[in-house]
Amino acid sequence: MRKLLIAVVVLLLLGAAADFAAARVFEDRVTEALQREYDLGRRPVVQVRDVPFLPHLATGRFSTIDLAATDATARGINAAQLKLTLHGVRVPRDGSSSTGPTAPSS
Repeated sequence: MRKLLIAVVVLLLLGAAADFAAARVFEDRVTEALQREYDLGRRPVVQVRDVPFLPHLATGRFSTIDLAATDATARGINAAQLKLTLHGVRVPRDGSSSTGPTAPSS
């Protein structure tokens, strides 16, 4: 019984570590895509607030993603500091978007 309990704890810890690592990889890829798409001099910060991450990635839907950038310029608008909180974000799972996640229009 003790070995079973240890195995379950180890599997839970490995699952949590995999979930955390997948979230960091996703955030890094979105950061790179945003920096490339909008020609940002500094890397933006992207943080997914949905935990656990992997089920949200599997469905392609996130409830909240935070984005912060400094010295951002897009479509003629300059922002010294930009902070966004995106709600109801959908991520194409087929890799068709070059800019990363999209928020639904209101």
